[in-house]
Amino acid sequence: MPQDFTEERFQWAVDSSVWTVRENRTAYVKGTNFVTITEEFLVSPNDEILQVNRRNLQFTHSNYNPVNAVFQLQ
Repeated sequence: MPQDFTEERFQWAVDSSVWTVRENRTAYVKGTNFVTITEEFLVSPNDEILQVNRRNLQFTHSNYNPVNAVFQLQ
């Protein structure tokens, strides 16, 4: 996404350390399937980002790795 997509005071909350979604046409094989990050949170100036963590479950039971996020209203 372009850097100038939002106003200056808005923030992106993202943890890019773990992929969130994979292609699901075939069983997951690490290093073979297409994977990407799809969950990014656009946070307004009146919210504080406390935590954003992806859980690397290696796509064990789905084509998705969950994201945990904690925000606080100001």
